[in-house]
Amino acid sequence: MLDVCVLGRALLPDEYKDTVAGQFIDIMRTGKLVPNGDKDKAMKAVYQLVVGEGFGAGKEKEKFMPLGLDMTTRMSLIQDQLAHAKEVFGDITNGVGITNRVNNK
Repeated sequence: MLDVCVLGRALLPDEYKDTVAGQFIDIMRTGKLVPNGDKDKAMKAVYQLVVGEGFGAGKEKEKFMPLGLDMTTRMSLIQDQLAHAKEVFGDITNGVGITNRVNNK
């Protein structure tokens, strides 16, 4: 992907500096991507899950397999955000459904 990406010559506005988008564009411009994981280990894990061997035995029907150290942090963050939203908005979330259309004309 990095060898076929075409970016404009204009520099990014300062607002993008040190953001994920800015870092991604810098990587695309320089072509220097340093992976933080082992692709062979990841593909072995995917293979084992798909065929139901090794650690994947009995887990073939799972819909989501996070890979990489960064995913542990990301999943915890999202889990915390969802728990907080449920606590704050749970009543309204469950209170906006249509319970009986016939009687609510």
